[in-house]
This record gives sequence, C-alpha cells and structure tokens, in this order.
Amino acid sequence: MSTPISAGLEKFIILYNIVSGPIYFIINSMIMITVIRMDNTRTRTHRNHFITLQSLLILTDSFFSLGCCVCMTGDLAFYSPNFLLPPFMNMKMCMCVGLLFLIGIANTYFSSVLARYQVVTPHDSPDRYSPCQELVLRYAPCLMFGFAPVLYWSLPESELTPEEVNEVVPWISEYPVHLVLRFTIYLKGMFAGLWCVHMFFLVFVIILFSRMVTSLRMRTKVTSASTRRAQNSAIIALALQIFVPLTCMVVPGFGLIVGMAFSFFSRDFNALTFLLFNTHALFNSAVTIAFSAHYRQSMAEFISRRVSLMIVTTRSVTQHENSQRSRAQARKRTAGVEAVSVQGTQRTFISSPKGAMVSLDTF
Repeated sequence: MSTPISAGLEKFIILYNIVSGPIYFIINSMIMITVIRMDNTRTRTHRNHFITLQSLLILTDSFFSLGCCVCMTGDLAFYSPNFLLPPFMNMKMCMCVGLLFLIGIANTYFSSVLARYQVVTPHDSPDRYSPCQELVLRYAPCLMFGFAPVLYWSLPESELTPEEVNEVVPWISEYPVHLVLRFTIYLKGMFAGLWCVHMFFLVFVIILFSRMVTSLRMRTKVTSASTRRAQNSAIIALALQIFVPLTCMVVPGFGLIVGMAFSFFSRDFNALTFLLFNTHALFNSAVTIAFSAHYRQSMAEFISRRVSLMIVTTRSVTQHENSQRSRAQARKRTAGVEAVSVQGTQRTFISSPKGAMVSLDTF
C-alpha cells in the first residue's frame, strides 16, 4: 500500500479548513453585498447572474470547509470531517453533495452565458434561439445531476477494518474517520465521462462567444477610430463577463488534476491541492473586482464608507466615555466640597480640664 501524507500536513489541512472557511465567507459575502447594492440598469442582467452564481459558490465553499480529505493513497481515500458536519454525513454522502454543488455551479454559469447570448443577438438574427430552443438548452445541463445517484451507488466501501486503518495511518485515531473508499476503474471512468460532458459545454460556450463577437461587429459599422475603440471595449467587457467566472472553476479543478498527476511522486503535494477546494467564490470575487473597474470603484467606496463609519463610531464612543469620566470626576469633586462644608458646620468646641479650648470634628 502507498505511503500516506505526513501527520503534520494532515493536521495543517484540518486547521486550514477551520480557519479559512469563516474568513473566506466574510470576504465573499462583503463583495456580494456590494454588488447587490449596485442597481445599474446597464449591468442588471450580469449583476443578477453574478449574485446567483456567487451565492451558490459561497454555499459550495462553506460545505467543503466543513470537512477535508486527510489521506490519498493509490486507490484509497480517508476522510475526516470537521466538527460541524452531522454524524450521518459519511464520505460517500459528502462526495455526492459536493458533486451536486459543482454541477449546480456549471448549470448556473451556462444559463448566464445563454442569457447573455440572447441579449446580444438581435431579434431578427437567424442565430438567435427561439424560446423553445432556449428552454431546452437552459435545462439540458440538468441531466448531469443524474451522476449523483450513480456515484452514490457505485462507491464501494473498503474492506479495511478500523485496526487496519490505524496501521496505515497511525495518527488518524485522533479524528473520526467515517468511511474509507476504493476508487475502482468504473468510478474513474464515470469521473472521466463527467469531465467530458463539462468540456462539451465549455466548447459550446466558446462557440456562443464567437457568435456574440460576430454579432457585435456586424451590428455597428466601423467608420472611425472612436467607433472601433468602443466596439473593442464592448467585446472585451463581454469576454470578461463570460470567461472571468470560469476562473472559479478552472483553478480548483486544475489544482486537483495536477495533484493527482503528481500523487505517485509526492503524497504531500497531492494533499496540498485540497486547500483549493474552498476557494471557488474567493477566486470569482477577486477576479471580478480586479477586471471590473465599476465593481472595483464600488467596492472601494463601500470599504471607505465602512471605515469612515467605524472611525466616527470609535470617536463618538471615546468622546462619550471621556464625557462620562469627566462627569464622574466632577461629581466626586462636588461631593468632596459638600462633605467639607458639612463638616465645617458640624464643628463644635469643648473645654478641656485645664480650660483650653480644643476643636473636635464630629462624624
């Protein structure tokens, strides 16, 4: 049996998931709230699709942050969940739920590209799809959801006992291990088929983009340099709106492929690729803000307003505390003066046996 990853790296991955999950959730939620607050008619269609895709990405990353794969050896996978997962979520169910999330992301992205294509293509164009064709194309990717039950029933459980698991991974006894799976040739073939289906839809997206570019170039005749610049700017904006969201799926997927390719040489490097599993929404947010000046300006204004509000709130709280402190000191001084005046009025004199007058303070 292959050598698993080191114990220190396995613990680091678990700690990374626990710490990075809430941080990424806060960052992605802030960016999504910024986009929600922007109500621009010109970018309303892209804004609505971005909000839908970003919401699904945040849910997917939050799910992947709840657990992590602690060991990948040859054809075996050891899974240790985080403390937030319920007991019935074994690795088989987690893989199926994760697959459903990823297929949902792909469907949402394809629907957004198709909607953008229908908006850009003129109504009298022969390349424009009819409402019936659009409905079929929009829901055709939903057939990929059928891979989830097939995956669930095709995942065979390993015959390893807990004692044998502890012999392979001695430190794994510190964490609960729900299930050990064996990746068969049939299972690898199913993943390859799913990957081919995704590649088919990616090629179709590229074809739609090329048609949109052709439509934009034919709609406006280039008569001057300014018109050419405006046309090129529109094509660049369209390319960013279509291909920027692909980054959120390409980067984690590419990391997984590279990790599997090098799994026979370095198990630790293969395990490090699992750190990218909860970065779908983070890459989508970062690339969107980086390539969109409109969103970047709105995000800067949002952050500046929040920072200014925090500064004003801090100053008001400090001033309130200082005023309360000064009032308390003034009350103490007033109370001291009143006590001295009361003591002065209560001062009496008595005679000593020798006839001398001695003043005593009565309390």
